[in-house]
Amino acid sequence: MKHASHRRRSVTARIPPILFTLGLVAVGACGQKAAPVAPPAAPMSLSFTRDAEGMRLQAVVPGGQIAAEARDRLREASGGGLVEIYVRDTGAAPDATSSAVVSALVEIAADLSEGRVTWADGKLTVTGRTFGEVAPIAERARTAGERAAATVAFDVEVDVDTPVPGTGWLRRSDGEPVGALALTSSGGEEVAVPTSGRLPVGFYTLGDGRLLAIADGRTTWYDAHATGAIRVAGHPVALDGAVVVGLDDPNALSFQDEAVIARVERALDRPIFVKRFLAHTPWTPPTPLAELPRWTQTVSAVVLHATATTSPKECFDTLTSRGLSTHFTIDVDGTVYQDLDPAYVAFHAGEVNSHTIGVDLVNPAINLVREPDAPPFSPDDPRAELLARHPRPKSKRMIINGGRVQSYGYTEAQYSALGSLLRALAVAFPKVGAGAVRGPDGKVPNDIIEDTGHVEGVVAHWLLSPDHWDPGPGMDWDRLDALLRGGPVAAPRE
Repeated sequence: MKHASHRRRSVTARIPPILFTLGLVAVGACGQKAAPVAPPAAPMSLSFTRDAEGMRLQAVVPGGQIAAEARDRLREASGGGLVEIYVRDTGAAPDATSSAVVSALVEIAADLSEGRVTWADGKLTVTGRTFGEVAPIAERARTAGERAAATVAFDVEVDVDTPVPGTGWLRRSDGEPVGALALTSSGGEEVAVPTSGRLPVGFYTLGDGRLLAIADGRTTWYDAHATGAIRVAGHPVALDGAVVVGLDDPNALSFQDEAVIARVERALDRPIFVKRFLAHTPWTPPTPLAELPRWTQTVSAVVLHATATTSPKECFDTLTSRGLSTHFTIDVDGTVYQDLDPAYVAFHAGEVNSHTIGVDLVNPAINLVREPDAPPFSPDDPRAELLARHPRPKSKRMIINGGRVQSYGYTEAQYSALGSLLRALAVAFPKVGAGAVRGPDGKVPNDIIEDTGHVEGVVAHWLLSPDHWDPGPGMDWDRLDALLRGGPVAAPRE
């Protein structure tokens, strides 16, 4: 099957071109004529351009009037990029009007992520894009035009796509504006979400207490209609579009259940999970919100497994009987079961347990090379009706860790839920957002990788253990990456 385009949808807030025509006489609120506005005492011109190469400013102003503060402001706005400033003195003495106009134009220029500001022959033109809000720039341009008795042409849109270090994006999966969302920062301050959805990296809380984490250069998707959330260090983290059976749900499959813990310890004389450590200090939930960024750096990857069962309950029972555990299980219908808080170490992938999260997908894990006629489930399976409603394709044959493998793939609902879960985990644990672990050729390797201690992203179990081939050749890694990075609007398979 071919993949449809995974191009990210662009969300643009735009103010249409505005033309302000301002004369020398202003009219007051009650209709009386206000005092005339004095234009600059001498002719002036200014031309500013900002693009991928940097900033360039050329000005002809009285007294060479680009003050040191203005130069510093542009250099600050450039973020260390190229700033070229050429100023010529008109020979006239500077006055208050020209000083105010030049300062305003410099501020407008500094607020553009790219674009152009020109002022000459009685006309001020401002075009381009901004990381912030358009309205304050439009008001500044209007005021500057009024002070200079100039005609103003204004066409600026919000830049929602260009990455800015230290920021990420918040977007709604239904395409609606995010500006109405009420957020609180980890420091307790109320946060106004800009039109662009661009926010500083960090953890925020919604009005209902769920967390929204913003990761550097990545998009966090918010589903206004979803009530599902997973728990990270005791905090609920919003999940877009997925049904979640949480740790406290009556139908939970929880390794944190005291009865399960006691049963495993009696039978096997060892725990079924342990704490993570950072510099010999144990991570003990619940964790204060302000401390989460430090602790979440302890996790670098998500390991994908196939359950080799036809239900989450069967997987849970099998793992507990063997003293093993995982963090999440995804059923064929896309239901996400949280089995363990990621703040704890699950026993799911050997030596990498300390810095990974385990995700099991319900899949029979039948090697069709050996059993070519094996069905994905038995007609006598108690869940046969549900399993039949969620078909799974057969994969191509593949050599994994030296063995020939063909398997059943994953359901549409599982891909959707896996995308939602990975997006949530990637913003809480930024290293996960690196996506599928691939080789130098850009492909997922067929054999175990050498440096498992520094793996980052989303990794197949077979890359960590020579005795395993799960999640199998039926996992579509390109689609997984599209869902992780493109969000719920990423195109499905044709």
